[in-house]
Amino acid sequence: MTFVGRPLPEGIQLDVVHIDVGSTLGWSAGARAANRLAVLERGRIELISNNHARLAFGMGAVFVLATNDLSEIRNTGSQPAVITTVHRLPSAVRSRRHVEAPTQPPIKDEGAPAMQMKLELVLIPVTDIDRAKAFYSDQAGFAVDVDVTPAPNVRVVQMTPPGSSCSVTIGTGLPHLSDMPPGSIKGIHLVVDNIERAREELVSRGVAVGDIDDSSGGGVRYAEFTDPDGNLFLLQEMAWRTGDTY
Repeated sequence: MTFVGRPLPEGIQLDVVHIDVGSTLGWSAGARAANRLAVLERGRIELISNNHARLAFGMGAVFVLATNDLSEIRNTGSQPAVITTVHRLPSAVRSRRHVEAPTQPPIKDEGAPAMQMKLELVLIPVTDIDRAKAFYSDQAGFAVDVDVTPAPNVRVVQMTPPGSSCSVTIGTGLPHLSDMPPGSIKGIHLVVDNIERAREELVSRGVAVGDIDDSSGGGVRYAEFTDPDGNLFLLQEMAWRTGDTY
C-alpha cells in the first residue's frame, strides 16, 4: 500500500516526512493537530510514546501516528526513512491534493547486497470487515495494529500474527484489494515450532483446523484453516526449525 502519486479525496491532505539515518523526529501535538494514517514508504523506524513504549515498523507498514500519545519517531535503519501521512483538513482549507513520489534515490549500505526485499504486508480480500476482523483477532490471535477510516468509503484494518514481521490488511476502498474476490487467497504459511500446540490453541478459540498432514515428508507437517470467506492459511512445522532453532 502507498499514498504516493495517488489523487486524494477532497478534504484529505498528504504529507511526506523524511528522517535521516540516525536521526529522531520530535512529534509535537501542537504542530500536528490531527491523528494521521501513515505508510512507511522506505526504511525502518521506531515510534516512541510519551510513556516510553516502543513500536518498530519496516517498509510497507501501515500505522497511525496518534497525536496525544506519540513523542518521537526514530530512524533505526541504514537508509533515510520516508513516511507518507494523510489526515482530514479543516473544512475551510480543504482542497484536492496530489503529491509526487520522493525523488531521493535509495542509499546502499557499504558491503550490503544491492537489493533487499522484505515481505511485510499481504492484502486479504473479505466480504464483511467486522466479521473478518473478529475472526483474525479474537479467534486466530492476530494483533490489531490499525483500524482507521482516513477518507469516505475507505477503511484500513492491519493485523499481525503473533511473532510475525509480516502483517495482513483487510479493508475497503484500497487500490488492488477491491479487485480481488473474497476468499481468493490460498496457501499463506504460518510457521510454528509446535504444530500440535498451535492447532490446539486455534481449536480452543473456535477455529476449524484440519488434521495434521505429514504426507509431504522431510519432517514438514501442515494443518490448514480458512477465514469466514474461505481465504486459506496453512500452519507449517519444519523439523529443523523447532525449539532453540525456531
